[in-house]
Amino acid sequence: MAPKVSEEHMEERRNQILDAAFATFSRKGFHQATIEDIRLEAGLSRGAAYHYFKTKEDIIEGIRQRCARQAESVVALGASADDVDSTLVSLVDAIVSIMGSPGSVEASRLAVFLWAESLVNERIMAGQLPSFRPYLGVLTRAVAEAQQAGRLDASLEPEGIARIIAGAMIGLEVQLTWEPDIDIEAAHRAITSMITGRFWQSGPVA
Repeated sequence: MAPKVSEEHMEERRNQILDAAFATFSRKGFHQATIEDIRLEAGLSRGAAYHYFKTKEDIIEGIRQRCARQAESVVALGASADDVDSTLVSLVDAIVSIMGSPGSVEASRLAVFLWAESLVNERIMAGQLPSFRPYLGVLTRAVAEAQQAGRLDASLEPEGIARIIAGAMIGLEVQLTWEPDIDIEAAHRAITSMITGRFWQSGPVA
């Protein structure tokens, strides 16, 4: 009788495959990469690889779920901030921190691949939007509170401002895939100055 495999061992193997898929997908994209590529990257037998993931799409979904958990931690961080400015700044800080971490370029490439794949894959889209909306929601609430406190222009729609902030972060991530050596901190300081009102030194130009 074969020994029973522990839940911990199964989780380790699953993460081993997802780590290999992360590296493989970031290099080749979803369509050029194969399960065989991922298996070789992970150093596992064919049987072991297919035991945990039956199809490449299952692996892509596993990667998406891992990214979604990271997004949830960012939302939780922003929601726990003490004041309006801190909420907006912490949400930006958290994303920039991820972009500046080891392996950030590979992670950004994978994020871009996921966004693109969601446009033609309903299963991926069904998971991507629920991951993005909480982040947008926290940003929107923080913007609305800042408007009530007189910190931001109250004539603008809160969600519109939130989408501009989120769009800036997405755009920065795309640029990181093009030019891995861009000065992330310079961009970080610029967007922070925008949302805290320091971007214009003496008011907007007429």
